[in-house]
Amino acid sequence: MKKIMVIIVAMAMIISSTNVVDAKTVSSAGETASVPVKYSVNNTGFIIEIPSVINVGSEDSTFAITAENVNLRPDEELSVVITEGCDDEGYVNLLRQKVPEGKKVAILKTRLSVQDNNLGENKTVAKFVDSDKSNTNLLGEVKMSGIVTDKNTEAGDYMGTLVFEVELKR
Repeated sequence: MKKIMVIIVAMAMIISSTNVVDAKTVSSAGETASVPVKYSVNNTGFIIEIPSVINVGSEDSTFAITAENVNLRPDEELSVVITEGCDDEGYVNLLRQKVPEGKKVAILKTRLSVQDNNLGENKTVAKFVDSDKSNTNLLGEVKMSGIVTDKNTEAGDYMGTLVFEVELKR
């Protein structure tokens, strides 16, 4: 057992002595060496708030995606992206619920946009960075176009689902 411990200690000393130390050298009196002092804090944190239900009306409406307790590094950015639920032009299909058997499912459409740009799948709807306004969506509120109906629109509840994903980019 003693021999094993001696071998382990000897190996540890050999391994530790092979590490190269990066150092500034000063070889004469009066010379100086300037070296940075560095410490990294890696406690990135945040809470993103997305409405649990997005109500659409007959007129354009908006909803906000916000953040709380944002603690980002200066080289980090939070993005909220729609990953499912709308097409490439930003249209969300709302399907009539509880449709009687044999009857075709009626569809209503609304369109998503941010800053007058139509959204679609894999499009960013919110962005947050380290700043004095880090809790505020830099893109602003998300707009939903009003639903167009007429006397032939079938009565009932119409539903769709949007899936949002939060990405931390460096």
